[in-house]
Amino acid sequence: MDSGHEDSDDETDGSFWEGIRFVAAVFEPCYKLMRLTDSSAPLMGKFYKLMSNLGGDLEDLFADGSPWSKAPWVEHKEEIVEGHTKRWDYMHCRYHAAGYALDPNFLLEDVNAVNNGEVFAGLTAVIEKVHHGNSTAQALALQQYVEFRAQRGKVFEMSSLQAAAKTLAAHEWWQMIAGGASELRKVAMRVLSQTSSASACERNWSAFAAVQTPVRNRLSSENLNSLVYLRSNLRLQQKRKDPKFAEKVAQWVATSGLDDESLQHVEESESVAVTTSFQAVVVVDE
Repeated sequence: MDSGHEDSDDETDGSFWEGIRFVAAVFEPCYKLMRLTDSSAPLMGKFYKLMSNLGGDLEDLFADGSPWSKAPWVEHKEEIVEGHTKRWDYMHCRYHAAGYALDPNFLLEDVNAVNNGEVFAGLTAVIEKVHHGNSTAQALALQQYVEFRAQRGKVFEMSSLQAAAKTLAAHEWWQMIAGGASELRKVAMRVLSQTSSASACERNWSAFAAVQTPVRNRLSSENLNSLVYLRSNLRLQQKRKDPKFAEKVAQWVATSGLDDESLQHVEESESVAVTTSFQAVVVVDE
């Protein structure tokens, strides 16, 4: 190599660290979204909006005036945006669209017109699935949805409900809609109470794998459940004995993609419940 040129792979070269900063700028919004959704929090109503915001954030990296708007960084724009699009096409389902349509935090947005009606198409598909074979309930749910978006009618026009939408989780808000809009309420509760990540299942499988080892592979399902129950609760009990242990009753979920009013807080119980495949394990308070 010519001694008059520095090796671009050398960490002492400025372009190396510039490349590291570029990679960090690209992955930072992706990491924030993954951390936000990697929980047992019911974020089905927020995921469509969050993924849309992520696409906007990635495109904004290459906007005029940005340090990445010039070569060689701008040459990666098409590849990065295409990667986000392919991932969204792979993982997107109608429940994401229905959650976005039914989340009371997005009442001010014209969700029905998003992506040439993709959101409304997803909502109608979910309504038809929940009220399968009942055309009357399907029609009522769609009529109630129109009233929900317009915030009119005896059920939705109450100012207290509109204010509660800013402080309650979406599925809890719909839980308060009792005595009216029962067809749409059933759909909303099923959609908005779901998580958007399989991490809880992964942790559940890890707990069982730690108990049912290759040496102890002949445990009955009853004994296996009991051992997982004891293991999970003992570990949590030891954790609670730590003087520095502090558990919040409610945890606000914050992200740069949404403002405080647009993104609900997720209510979490102070007494944690560990769910197994066969039974709910309730932590015994001290």
